[in-house]
Amino acid sequence: IVWMSAITNCFIFCFSSMQMYQYLPEYFTVDKYGEHDLKAGSGIIVIFLLFGIERLLIVLGPLIDLFVPDMPEAIVKKEKRKQFLDFRLHQEEKAKKKKEWETKIKALFSPEKFQSSNPLIGPKNFCR
Repeated sequence: IVWMSAITNCFIFCFSSMQMYQYLPEYFTVDKYGEHDLKAGSGIIVIFLLFGIERLLIVLGPLIDLFVPDMPEAIVKKEKRKQFLDFRLHQEEKAKKKKEWETKIKALFSPEKFQSSNPLIGPKNFCR
């Protein structure tokens, strides 16, 4: 869509707007009503100019896309650093939760939990 708009803008510039008349008045005539029209024999020059501008846009567009980065290098570095720190924070939180769960499981199944003050129901007398 961007390329099509650039090409249609070239046509508008060369044939519909007063800009071409203002930049190159020697190729146009003005009638008594103020309308501008191409002089005899100058149509080919205007057509070549139109297609020259169009080809220039077609060549310059990809070159600009190729040589101008989408994001500045500083922003790319900041984004990579942010992603790394987010990943590291996630790993640390994951390790912390794992350690908490291990502590809870050890506490839940520790031998002290199964000890009883009553010697008849303690673990030693459990299977009599």
